[in-house]
This record gives sequence, C-alpha cells and structure tokens, in this order.
Amino acid sequence: MADTRNLRKTRVKATEKSVSTKNIRHQKLPKLLIMIILIFIICIGLIYIFYYSLAVYKVVEYDVYLIVGNKIGFDLSKEYIHFGIVPPNGSSTKNVFIYNNEDKKLKLQLKLEGNVSRFVYVKDFSPTIMPHENKTLTFYAIVPGNASYGNYSGKLKIIFRRF
Repeated sequence: MADTRNLRKTRVKATEKSVSTKNIRHQKLPKLLIMIILIFIICIGLIYIFYYSLAVYKVVEYDVYLIVGNKIGFDLSKEYIHFGIVPPNGSSTKNVFIYNNEDKKLKLQLKLEGNVSRFVYVKDFSPTIMPHENKTLTFYAIVPGNASYGNYSGKLKIIFRRF
C-alpha cells in the first residue's frame, strides 16, 4: 500500500511539473512573438527612413501664387512662381527650368501644397532626368468659371532623388 501511495504522489508531482512547464512555454510564446513583431516593425521603419532620407539628393522649394480676379496681370519674378491675375475661365503658364549636373540619372518628385494646388497642373511630366540634361517643367494654372475671387498660395517642392 505504501508503495502505491508513493507512486501516486510521484505521478501527481510529475503531472504538476509538466503542467507548470507547459504554462511557462505558453507564457514565453506571446513574449517571443511580440519581440519578433517589434523587431520587424523597427527594421521596416529604419529601411523607410534610410531610403527616403538618404536617397534624396536635393530639394528645391518655390512659393506659388495665383490671384483670381476680373483683370489680367502677370509677374516675371524668378524667386517664386506667380501666375499673376487670372480671371475665371482663364489660364496662365509658368516654366521652371531644371538641370541635372550629376553623372547619374535622377528621379524627380513634385509636391504642390496649399489652396493653389486645385488650380495648378504640370503637363507632360517625365520623372526621370538623365545626367547633364536640361528639362523644362511647364505648369498651368487653370481657373474654372465658378472659382471665387481671391488670393491663392502654396509651395512647390521639387525633390531630386538618386536611383
């Protein structure tokens, strides 16, 4: 009888030990999974930061202005892009000249921000500029007939990226 009790106690202890080992494994699994996910997110973030910050060669910014009015006017400044005074159902054009003085081709990215962006478009935009190539970007301000009179402004960023 005593042997049977000792055998049962040993089985109970062994069962408790295996249950507690399983609990420890189940507790470690979520922590390991969280660590793997966290490392993955950090790696993706670092790749994103390095790609978009180191790949940028140069950024050129221009202030952009447009006046919607009942007259026609123009501005010849080279410091900013001013489409002048444009009446409703009218349009204006401005050219921006760029040059790639690098020995490598660059990719252009245009970002137009502000309330002027709903009127301004670029025509025939090709994002690649070859080494030592000149390129003309033609911007159009097209004012619809229902546009409100007023001053519109924004910023144009021309981002040069390395391939």
